[in-house]
Amino acid sequence: MALKICVFLFLVAAVAAKVSSHVSHGSHHAPSYHAPSPSYHNPAPSYHAPAPSYHKPTYENKPQPYEFGYGVVDDYTGNDFGHQESSDGDGSVYGQYHVQLPDGRKQIVKYTVDHYNGYQAEVSYEGYAQYPEHTSQYDPAPSYHAPAPSYH
Repeated sequence: MALKICVFLFLVAAVAAKVSSHVSHGSHHAPSYHAPSPSYHNPAPSYHAPAPSYHKPTYENKPQPYEFGYGVVDDYTGNDFGHQESSDGDGSVYGQYHVQLPDGRKQIVKYTVDHYNGYQAEVSYEGYAQYPEHTSQYDPAPSYHAPAPSYH
């Protein structure tokens, strides 16, 4: 029985040494890798993500009544403009806007918009055009005359 135990231990030690040498020293040969041969009978893989499903809200194209307006008056820069507009909710829009023009007049545009007549505008002006005479705060540049050449 002792002989059987000795042979068994010897075999276990030999196997352990063999495994240990492969693990610690690595293999001297690179592992062989063979890429699988392509199969031309299978369909190509599909990489399409599933289409997202969006719940598209439905809106009624029913016009809603509204009003808005703004105005700017700046005495330092001379800016004067504004806009007012309203809708009755039936698709008709009424409004006006104004702007101070560089010539001193104020331009006023009154308009209506509807589905039958489209955009209708009436343009008017307040004040008179003024074109002040331009005067320079600087003296005109002196004229330069080159001296006549002298031939001595």
